[in-house]
Amino acid sequence: MHNPTSTPQVQAGLPPKKAFWKALIVVGITSLTVWSAFLIFVGLDAGFQGKEWVVGLIPFLLTVLLLTPVVYYNYLLGAQARKRSRGASIFIGICYVCMSAGRLVDVLQRRTQRHLWVELVVTFICLLLAASFFYRAFKSQDNASLPS
Repeated sequence: MHNPTSTPQVQAGLPPKKAFWKALIVVGITSLTVWSAFLIFVGLDAGFQGKEWVVGLIPFLLTVLLLTPVVYYNYLLGAQARKRSRGASIFIGICYVCMSAGRLVDVLQRRTQRHLWVELVVTFICLLLAASFFYRAFKSQDNASLPS
């Protein structure tokens, strides 16, 4: 029965049909772009011929089938503020510091590498991400605000 005195519920996310198609389009285009680039850059170096493009279809379909429900569920729920615990932020920050240190040691051991500057930029980005997570972990709670 419908209760006329109850307050109407506001649905935060998209309608189910629109959420499904939006998720399918986002995951499909992203997956197609990533796997096409991988097949072009890595596959051609590995000796793939033009007739072996079907090999790239398998990871594309697996990615679409596995990620579409996850993205659909997020679109269905709508935007929600997610707050990590302090311990989780510290752990993720430590992981980024370790990854950055490992990449730096690897770069310093192979100085003759062609794309040395790219590796150094990625190492610096890892350090920035670590600093961001440490900042989130140690900022005072009264300054904490939900993202808009």
